[in-house]
Amino acid sequence: MSLVAYWILNCGDGFNDQWQVRFVALKVQHNAPQVHIFDLAGLPVAQFDPTAAQGATYTFTWRGLDTSGHLIPPGSYLYRVDLGAETGEDTMMGSIAVAY
Repeated sequence: MSLVAYWILNCGDGFNDQWQVRFVALKVQHNAPQVHIFDLAGLPVAQFDPTAAQGATYTFTWRGLDTSGHLIPPGSYLYRVDLGAETGEDTMMGSIAVAY
């Protein structure tokens, strides 16, 4: 799995205005991989499907928006990647920072 950045600097200048995660998921047949974003209290902020998929390679892009399409406040957030795989480890968690 590769991450493009561990932070979002949502200043509108085109530099680090989005967070992207890319990975290969094998044996995914029934459930498409998803990425979930949570605040530090564990409350869901955003959930999204891949922005691109080529074979077994999935790409997710997040621009720091909540499920309503509003910019989230600056701070630290948690992400969970759910591969939806039928075998093996199928989730990964980490943190991401948002600043303006």
